[in-house]
Amino acid sequence: MNNNDDLICFADQSEAKAEVKLEPWKVIITDDNAEIHQITKIALHNFVFENKNIEFLSAYSGQEAMALIKQNPDTALMLLDVVMEDEQAGMRVVQYIRETLKNSFVRIVLRTGQPGRAPEKEVIVNYDINDYKEKTELTANKLYTTLITSLRGYRDLIQLELAKSAAEQASRAKSSFLSTMNHELHTPLTAVLGYAEILKDESEEELEEASGSDKPCIEDRLSMLSKIVDTSKELGEILTDILDIANLHASQYEQDTSSFDIMPIFQKITQELTPLIQKNGNVLHFDDQIQLGHLTSDARKLQRIVRHLINNAAKFTKQGDIRLTFVRTQELFSFSVTDTGIGIAKDALDSIYHVFTQLDSSSTRLVDGRGIGLTIVKYFCQCIGGDVQVQSELGKGSTFTIQIPIT
Repeated sequence: MNNNDDLICFADQSEAKAEVKLEPWKVIITDDNAEIHQITKIALHNFVFENKNIEFLSAYSGQEAMALIKQNPDTALMLLDVVMEDEQAGMRVVQYIRETLKNSFVRIVLRTGQPGRAPEKEVIVNYDINDYKEKTELTANKLYTTLITSLRGYRDLIQLELAKSAAEQASRAKSSFLSTMNHELHTPLTAVLGYAEILKDESEEELEEASGSDKPCIEDRLSMLSKIVDTSKELGEILTDILDIANLHASQYEQDTSSFDIMPIFQKITQELTPLIQKNGNVLHFDDQIQLGHLTSDARKLQRIVRHLINNAAKFTKQGDIRLTFVRTQELFSFSVTDTGIGIAKDALDSIYHVFTQLDSSSTRLVDGRGIGLTIVKYFCQCIGGDVQVQSELGKGSTFTIQIPIT
């Protein structure tokens, strides 16, 4: 038996490890003078930045430069002459890149041998370029410095764009998850609410027919069922708010425009919120016989706006008054929700529309709030082309006014 058969063979450690080849930086030289191309390539033939060398692309006219940048949108830098086939050739290339291709990433450095025809101050102000150099000042060292600073700028812009894309993707994933969870939670919650309302109705009928010792038991059951119904409705509102905020951040809302009667929206919401209004000992002043006419807008968004404003007024007012008033002109429909509640300090008015902002964020606060209602109000107002204004005095109450254009 050959002893060599038992030997374990190892790879030669002297062999160089395979290196990942990085894509080079693309640099377009645009100049009608062939010598400029040659000199630039010679001056930068050993150039390396962040372990990546340069791939030079050459264009000898403005038209060639436009075609080349369109084919290579990932170009990091263009060294661009001003005067080529005509005196404005370079300027047209700049406009084409920024305005037609919408390419804001490629760094553009103008190199001109005739600065009098393209004054530096005028060009820098009127054209979206990143640097201006006279050919006579571009020594090898200055050319090297120009490339380093330009490539750093390009690299940073690309990293920012990648970070932005990642954040947007994460936001879309979050919104999709919340939308799914909202549906998954709403479905059983609707069933619970439905069954609880049926049992509540049956208990109310039993209570009317009951007598003697049966009444206390039925009353206790009815009280518990009422709490289940109220809590289920509140939880449903919380889930809807969470979905609204998720869609708001992801900018996923679409307009659902239709013509609808305005007053039924206020009648429905005030009726639904009456228990909360009365719970805090408040009195609602609201003339539901006013003829407000029709409005062409997004009815759901208006409903959410009205609900949040009245809900906030009811929560932040104790033993006070809540008043709804309306104004309609040929151009505008507006309504105001006024309360005599806790009010808002002047220095807090600018931040009340920020998401999760609470007027009292202490652990001992007396009023519960999620800090998202006014954010939704503000955003939905903007969606339907409206505006929200607030007047408030700490300790005396607040007035929120919504203005919606009539189209």
